[in-house]
Amino acid sequence: MRYRLLAAEDEPQLRMMLWDYFTAKDFDVTTCRDGEEALAKLEEQAFDIVFLDIMMPKLDGLTVCRALRRENFPDRAQRRGKRAARLRVRRG
Repeated sequence: MRYRLLAAEDEPQLRMMLWDYFTAKDFDVTTCRDGEEALAKLEEQAFDIVFLDIMMPKLDGLTVCRALRRENFPDRAQRRGKRAARLRVRRG
């Protein structure tokens, strides 16, 4: 089973690095440039893993994470038959 991964990163080099690395590991990778684009993609399809940059234009990663929790995106993903994990914010 290929896991679907969404990577939200505003720096083009980092975005490409994430895409290259996880595609090589057989993930189905979708990238976006900011928080608004990430939320739009999450409305369109379910993802198993979501990477969010903390500091992005338009909407930062923490705001997107809060919106995901408020809207119960993991529950919606499970209803679509996708595997979903609890959202966690890692600071460090």
